[in-house]
Amino acid sequence: MGQPSAGHLTGAETGVLFASLFMMAISNSFVFAILPPVGRGYGLSELQISLIVSPAALVFVIGSGLWGFVSERVGRKPLIVTALVAGGIATACLGAVLAAREANALTVGTTFILLMLSRIAFGALGSGLMPSAQAYVADRTSHQRRTGSMAAIGAGFPFGLICGPGLAAATTGFGIEVPFYVAGLLSLLVLPFVLIFLSEPRHLRPK
Repeated sequence: MGQPSAGHLTGAETGVLFASLFMMAISNSFVFAILPPVGRGYGLSELQISLIVSPAALVFVIGSGLWGFVSERVGRKPLIVTALVAGGIATACLGAVLAAREANALTVGTTFILLMLSRIAFGALGSGLMPSAQAYVADRTSHQRRTGSMAAIGAGFPFGLICGPGLAAATTGFGIEVPFYVAGLLSLLVLPFVLIFLSEPRHLRPK
């Protein structure tokens, strides 16, 4: 795609960034609805379930700040792509681990460790999406348009947080691992649109 007009986001850019944050938020929130009851059913203790969720949330918060600095060096678009790919794969891995536990292929202890590592990977790499998307908007928009553009793309995240539990409720009946696969796939489906419609700002392109 050619360089978009300076001063404002195109409709395609706004839509892609909104969708990226929406899908990432779904992957983040539906786990809170489904993991506690499923984990208990597979023999995980309350402490183990907490240790799967809480450290990953902390990593997500810390990672968001660190990735903001990294995006100044490597660019916005590469981090958006990385976050979506890593988030999608890590979410699907959660489903694969639960499916293996359901088939008695994993012990409770191994299940706990793999779930925790998958969730931490999601937090560590997926956390790069929000700061990169916000930096992309800052690069593309004028001061007068920036607040509105930030609000437009940022709405995708809380909307995804709301829809995540609904995804879990709608797909769990097809298999306990299905919501994880669906959420992971949704993140990956945004990738072609990111690659087509987002362009790296000139000042961040390799020379």
